[in-house]
Amino acid sequence: MSADGTAAGVAFVKAIEAAGSTDKDKVRDAIAKLNFTSFYGVIKFDERGINVDKPMAVEQWQNGKRLTVWPADVAEAKALWPFPGWSH
Repeated sequence: MSADGTAAGVAFVKAIEAAGSTDKDKVRDAIAKLNFTSFYGVIKFDERGINVDKPMAVEQWQNGKRLTVWPADVAEAKALWPFPGWSH
């Protein structure tokens, strides 16, 4: 997951540059207006603060297999929650 962390850093730098400041409110407002293509894909946030152009899936290891558990329309299995823990 280092790519998404690095993309977040790039977005933060772009927001600071657009805000012309490191003031937290100005940077926050600039992040909300971002719309650019990075190595990670398009970065653009909706009113909830979700990057709408980069949908993500949630995966979970179940019985030795990596399965998609969210979103529901592509889920291969239901999420195990609470997770029963790892066997030794």
